[in-house]
Amino acid sequence: MTTVSTVSTYQMSMDNRLKIARLNADLLTANQEVSTGLKSDVYGALGSRASQTLMLRQQMDLADAFVVSNTSVSGRMSAMDSALSTARDAAQDVLALAIPNATEITQTAGTLQMQAKAAFDQIVTALNSNYAGSALFSGTATNRSALQSWSAQSATTGVSPETAMADAVGDGPLTAADAAAMIAQIEQMFASSTGTDADFEGTFYNGTPAETAGVANARQTVRVADGVTLDYGIQANDPAILDTLRGLAMLATTDVSQITDADAYSAWVGEAISALSGGIDGIDEQRSILGNQMKMVEQQTTRQQTLSDLYNNQIVDLEGVDPYEAATRVTLLQSQIEASYAVTARLNEMSILNFL
Repeated sequence: MTTVSTVSTYQMSMDNRLKIARLNADLLTANQEVSTGLKSDVYGALGSRASQTLMLRQQMDLADAFVVSNTSVSGRMSAMDSALSTARDAAQDVLALAIPNATEITQTAGTLQMQAKAAFDQIVTALNSNYAGSALFSGTATNRSALQSWSAQSATTGVSPETAMADAVGDGPLTAADAAAMIAQIEQMFASSTGTDADFEGTFYNGTPAETAGVANARQTVRVADGVTLDYGIQANDPAILDTLRGLAMLATTDVSQITDADAYSAWVGEAISALSGGIDGIDEQRSILGNQMKMVEQQTTRQQTLSDLYNNQIVDLEGVDPYEAATRVTLLQSQIEASYAVTARLNEMSILNFL
């Protein structure tokens, strides 16, 4: 006995419709792969190798994060260098005016006080600059301006730098002994932190102290690469800046043209010149160190960008599709869909009435 299976034209039409739906879904996937260049189901296609692309993406994300961070650090360092350059030039202008007056009063001696005050505030303005809303020279206390201007009262002591210096100097030195005692008192005041209300860190400076309980405080640091950390913090209470501001403060407090005793005059102006000269040399050294650090950060940024590109290429090798193969698959699927549409249309037109 033979069993005859029959399939209705309706069933054949439905089967073709389902086939067309599947082909359309495949065509959508193929078109997506052609447009993106990546597998539509990366992890399904890679199988056991999926862990490789996950690891590569993590490494690429880390490299990209270092590029962004290092670029920001480079900008911050560049802003610091620019501020230090401004401070150095302001101090140098006063030094150039003071040197001819080192041992005797000349016609320009009377302008030294005014020039020193202006330079002091110019340096304060430069070192109080911010980058991306973060103070540059306040150490880790990046939410506070580093220095007080010449006549501004400190929130800590209620005393301005001008008042603190006036209290120490009064009407200026009358003798060489007066000059020596005042210089020693001012040196003590500018010894970063002395524990007195009139010290530098209490009255002149608002940032991170140089030390707490005899222990040096941490500087600003940044991780520029995996396992590579850079200490780059320059603070407004560093020795070079302390010396620069001390020399300017000495000249800003006293009209040296009014010092009548020759020995007192030469001791006072000589010490101010020495402090300024040492401070400028120190700033030059700081800028040199900063320049080397900027170069190191730039090199690390380039290296991290290269690593990111390398990881990206490896990811594309794993997740990418052959564009020729993907385009060929699209063409093939389009042809299959067109043929299926034609068959479905012919089935829909079939009727027993056509044969009666």
